[in-house]
Amino acid sequence: MASPAASNPAPSNPPGGSPFRSDAPGFFRIYKSSQGYWTRLGTALGATMIILFTAAWLWQQIPAWLSGLTGTDKVLTVRLSVILPVIAGLTLFSWWMMNKPSRAEFLIETDNEMKRINWASRKDLVGSTRVVIFFMLATAFVLFFYDQLFQLIFWLLSVLRTPPLGF
Repeated sequence: MASPAASNPAPSNPPGGSPFRSDAPGFFRIYKSSQGYWTRLGTALGATMIILFTAAWLWQQIPAWLSGLTGTDKVLTVRLSVILPVIAGLTLFSWWMMNKPSRAEFLIETDNEMKRINWASRKDLVGSTRVVIFFMLATAFVLFFYDQLFQLIFWLLSVLRTPPLGF
């Protein structure tokens, strides 16, 4: 005869446990919550910025859309009644998009790839930056020289009326 503990497995979300655990059922479940922390955090911060910029843009635009409405209380009421549902909707949409298993797997794999990268040392980075700056300045000088040369040629041929720098 089987023991009562064997026939009744422990609940996946015990009383007092977090509803945000990865094994908890429901909409607010975080898919593989222990993986891909930094890419998920970056994605969430980016989504938050987009939501806040959208809310700020709506805050500025709504008075123009309501040009016939007078009174600051009415405009404030309309602003809040439009912006708060938009923020809530975009937040829920972002949550759903980031926790969909296929997208969450992509973020987890991206985080794993970032851990495998061999990042350049500070010395290598400074040296490479110096090389890039030198070649940018050299290219700018060569292009400036050719520009002045062609300006001189076209000025001598009377194509241009403005003389080059030295004339």
